[in-house]
Amino acid sequence: MKTITMRDITEVFLNRTGIDFARDKEMRGKILFGADLGIKPRELLQVYMDLKNGWDLRFSEDDLIDKQFSTFNGVIKLVFIRRIRSSADGRRMRTVLFVSLLDLRCAVM
Repeated sequence: MKTITMRDITEVFLNRTGIDFARDKEMRGKILFGADLGIKPRELLQVYMDLKNGWDLRFSEDDLIDKQFSTFNGVIKLVFIRRIRSSADGRRMRTVLFVSLLDLRCAVM
């Protein structure tokens, strides 16, 4: 199972949308389709496919329906939750998730 980091996710978004969420932390909580970011549906689909195929992530239809894929912060949480559920070494991944969420919380504040 290939390891994915927050940096990997920010690079996918940068490559597909031109938005650098690593530099502009205020944008992380904004709606991806909103007027502030203006990401096109095609670009968001490309992000989704890059994450799914590049790191063998399994997203459910509910993830999209429940709008968990609607902000950068939501995508980060969803990716790490999916990684925990598919991990054979759940305890190690829970630690990675906890540290990543702490990093995300500090970055948003």
